Amino acid sequence: MFDPSVGRAALACHGTFWYPIRLVRALPNGAWRVQWWRGCNFATPGVEPNTVTDVLKSDVVDSLWMDRMGRRNIRVSVFGKWRKRC
Repeated sequence: MFDPSVGRAALACHGTFWYPIRLVRALPNGAWRVQWWRGCNFATPGVEPNTVTDVLKSDVVDSLWMDRMGRRNIRVSVFGKWRKRC
């Protein structure tokens, strides 16, 4: 069960794939303001890594930590090119 709270890590859908985000703020219209992870390499243009955008609540799931079956039910970026920090 997903209990969204500010600052929590989650995954958000952009195009066909899901990418890691941080929840910044719940908006009155039912969407979330999120910050995309700085290492994302998006398959679809329109969002830049480490930016803050609004995402529909239906396009946000928790990070699925320790939930192997849940992770297998979504499509994480085929690129797998999340850049390492170092």
